Amino acid sequence: MKKFIFLFALISFTAVGQETKNFKIESYELIWQYVYETDLTQEEVLQNLSTKGIWESFEKVGDELIAISSNMDANYKPLGYGEMSVPMYVARMFVNFHSLIEIKDGRYRVTISNIQLVQKYDDPLFKQGQVISLKDFAINKKGEFKRMFLGKASDIYNHTFKTALEIKKKEEEEGDDW
Repeated sequence: MKKFIFLFALISFTAVGQETKNFKIESYELIWQYVYETDLTQEEVLQNLSTKGIWESFEKVGDELIAISSNMDANYKPLGYGEMSVPMYVARMFVNFHSLIEIKDGRYRVTISNIQLVQKYDDPLFKQGQVISLKDFAINKKGEFKRMFLGKASDIYNHTFKTALEIKKKEEEEGDDW
């Protein structure tokens, strides 16, 4: 019985402690990583991603792209949330990040790191323009996800990153000619 409890605890800790909703903790750093499937060529992937309009800087290095985003809003409304129902740092702060985009045949992997939040306006807690790392809200001192982050915040940031970096398939872009 003791072995069963130990095994169950170990499995639970491993599953919850290190990865959730495409977020990972690596050496006390918060990482978001997702692999997209695509039928586009490598050049088409590069072209589509470079014209997304979310980049402060964008550089191609071999088969990889290195990019820095610029003041994106967290995209919580499509998930059915209103400003008053999400954590304050989600609704009141822009999100900036560094990304590495690796391209292989039929897919591309996006790794987001150095996720920073920038206060949109003055409020009693933060000054406009104040920068805070998302990991301060996401990772506790033990290097595990904070419970508060695992709810709405991780859902919203996962959705924000997934949709911002998704490339529509050729058929979806062309649409139906009705």
